[in-house]
Amino acid sequence: MLRLLFMEGISIYPGSRSGLVIAQFYHFIAILPVDTGYSLYVDAWNCLRCGIEDELKSFSAQIFAQIDGFLQSSYSTWLAHREVVSKSALYEGPQVNCQEIPTALLLAGVNTPDHSLIYGQLRSSVLRRNGCVAVVTAGSDTLTPRSLVSTIVNQFMKKKDSPVESGGASLLTCEHNTVDFNERGDAEPPQTDTIVFTSSTRSTYLTLSEWYHNEIRIADQQLLPDETLTKNPVTRCRRSISQPSDANHPVGRRLRNSVFPRSNQASPKRITRRFTVRPEADRFTKESVPTSVSISSKGASPPATKLSTRPKPGPLVVILPQVESVASSVLEEFIELTSLYVSGQIGGRALPIILVFGLSTTPEVGFEARLSAPTLGRLKLERFTVPAPAVFLEAVLNTLIHFPGFHLTHSMCAYLTDSLFLCLDYSVRNFIRRVQFCMLEHYLNCAHSHLLLTPEKARIYLSSLPSQSLANMVSLTYPSVAALAVEGCQPWPSSTPKPVPGKSPSLVDRLTEQLVVHWRVQYLVPPVLKWLLHLTSHISPLPLGKSFTDLYRLWLKDGLVNSEAFSLTVSLLSGLSKEKLLQALDEAASSLDSPSCSAFHHLWPKDVLSVCHEMLADLASTTRQWRDTLHTAATETPTNIRKYPACQDRSDPLPTSLSPIIQTVTANPFDGRRKMSMRGLRQHLQELAAASPGRGTSPCSRVSSAWDLKRSAFLDWLRNELGRLIPFPSSLPLHEVFYGPVGPHSINKQGLCDSNAVQPFSVTLRRRFNPPYQKCMHLSLVDPGTYLQLPDLHLDASDCLIPTLPDLCILYKLHLESTKMINLYDWLMAFATVIGENVCKDNPPSKQVQVRFFHGLAQLHHLGFIKSTRRKVDHVLRLTWGLTL
Repeated sequence: MLRLLFMEGISIYPGSRSGLVIAQFYHFIAILPVDTGYSLYVDAWNCLRCGIEDELKSFSAQIFAQIDGFLQSSYSTWLAHREVVSKSALYEGPQVNCQEIPTALLLAGVNTPDHSLIYGQLRSSVLRRNGCVAVVTAGSDTLTPRSLVSTIVNQFMKKKDSPVESGGASLLTCEHNTVDFNERGDAEPPQTDTIVFTSSTRSTYLTLSEWYHNEIRIADQQLLPDETLTKNPVTRCRRSISQPSDANHPVGRRLRNSVFPRSNQASPKRITRRFTVRPEADRFTKESVPTSVSISSKGASPPATKLSTRPKPGPLVVILPQVESVASSVLEEFIELTSLYVSGQIGGRALPIILVFGLSTTPEVGFEARLSAPTLGRLKLERFTVPAPAVFLEAVLNTLIHFPGFHLTHSMCAYLTDSLFLCLDYSVRNFIRRVQFCMLEHYLNCAHSHLLLTPEKARIYLSSLPSQSLANMVSLTYPSVAALAVEGCQPWPSSTPKPVPGKSPSLVDRLTEQLVVHWRVQYLVPPVLKWLLHLTSHISPLPLGKSFTDLYRLWLKDGLVNSEAFSLTVSLLSGLSKEKLLQALDEAASSLDSPSCSAFHHLWPKDVLSVCHEMLADLASTTRQWRDTLHTAATETPTNIRKYPACQDRSDPLPTSLSPIIQTVTANPFDGRRKMSMRGLRQHLQELAAASPGRGTSPCSRVSSAWDLKRSAFLDWLRNELGRLIPFPSSLPLHEVFYGPVGPHSINKQGLCDSNAVQPFSVTLRRRFNPPYQKCMHLSLVDPGTYLQLPDLHLDASDCLIPTLPDLCILYKLHLESTKMINLYDWLMAFATVIGENVCKDNPPSKQVQVRFFHGLAQLHHLGFIKSTRRKVDHVLRLTWGLTL
């Protein structure tokens, strides 16, 4: 059975505006049988993806909890104020509540594609609490305050953000059904009060205020008993537009003309046409504002048996992810207008609007300096800082290191981190996608991907292979295990259990044991490296790196103990004070007592876990023993000082041949009172060094205490223990199975972790991750047959022109032969000649050819190869240079 597989990768190229545009491309791999490594890749990636998501969620939970707490506290304050206003006495005029707008300033660092995920998670958090969210990105919606408010109102009133009944109104109407008559015996249909706003007011805060408080009234009535709905029946009556009546309004509540928000401050004659509506809108004010239960004028109706289940709306959260991209004038007018409705100065009813501003620069430069003092006074600012993308990358790498099975090579890990993440996009999401792509490539190109399973399953797979396949695997596929093909040529590893006496181990047993060694090393690497990191934490230069991932990358590159950085670290440890070294040993031993990462605990075999736990326990106990030994040596009296045995038999440590030099130096002692040039000081120091050549380096001239001896023995044990627990991965057999991606022809005997060796397959991967799109576009337009793989477009040379080429390719190749200014008439004649039309001065090109020419011209202009110029109307300006056929 066959199936088609499509591989999803990432193409990253500079964009016209943000500098980086992420596009997905689908690459057809091949027709692969079912028993390939794709199914194994799917299972492994699902486990790894879940671990990464859990790590990132737990890592970012703190900052989102702070923002969510700010939103809830702001909304609770608004609700408390609303209760106070509703219980207040009779008042004349609108209730004005001078409050600041709750504003969360989210310092999100550099502008990366991960910001959409951050604000998406914040939006989901608000929606789960029945809030309303409007996310407005910088662009055409933020050019004017009116367009900004219109976009916000339209997003707030969407049905998916505030669900309504099945028969609800559209975005431009406010409708509420308070009593359901379907379950009653009445034939009367449900009464619906609807207001249809005009085009000038339907996307304003006025509409939002009516819609929001309408939803609140419905939710409040759901909490009332059924009897209260029939105590004070309200009869329908139509009032005059010019003479509003308050006869049917409840006591202590004056009818608020919500459609005319300025009617309380000015007479109706001075109201402009901007706020005028139809008489139907005024009827909504009369009928719906006093009570939301609209009943017939026949008298008291039976109590309602079922109310609507519409939830009470929460806060209105406005998110501007790129506030620095909004013009200062637009932002100031938007804040001033929003503050009027938040404080209730327009209409007398406040709106619980909360602003969330995302800032990619410093607040002093990108936000506060762009607004005036009165505008800033309308905001109740609270700052929140999102961790840097490098911190999230550290969490992702930590999860990758703890994952059993597939691991990136040093060269690929360095390329993804240093060349792409730090220099290209700074996006953790893109980094995870690239890791996924590498994992897929490794599983598809690995000859025996079943070896990445647990040792028990891998042993079953190896036992099912014929002897010839095993021989080819050892001799050809994996050169690192070629020595296992011959019995007895390689001794049995000391770290693995020996086979049963009297029975020689088979090739399958040896291969399985090598797989077990890799599993043990991968489990021991994280705790052992963290243990070493605690030992070296008190060294100021930190040659091994500052983080756990730096140590891991160094281990992938040189095996840690073979690197120059480790030798320098040992030298610095020998110069560390006694107190700091003993403290470092205590911290290192305590780090082994803490449990390791349990995200993938279920993926490790039980026998591997038991053996690794014993090894870690032995390491912790040995560390404490060394700590006690060094502490005992440090408390010894300083009289216990002894020389090396080679120096005890010598009475005169200086040879007699150096006596003339010593006499010369003694005859010319250094006088600190007289001036000496730099050259004279250098010459004097050279004479002193020549007088005692072995004074500082010869072991015969040094003395050693018990502390020095024990510390030297501890450092030797440290080097040997690291080499035994976590050896260099490329020195282990079958390292080609676990570390990748590597191509089918890129396996060598020098090791896969060599960063200097550029493999052809890794070069192909790098081109897929970061393709040179300008070069690719040039080559595709010059020779399209290579990319499209069509025989009709095959060219003998790159500078050939044939009529079967696409019009865009013909025009592009013609424009490469021109100078800075291109004459459109000459270009048209040349194009018509190439496609096979006989043209001359008296016989111009046909209309069809002209249409094709101008269509190709528009494509070149869109791609950025040419542009129009004001110098000459019949000429265009060439924008490409340095490109040849």
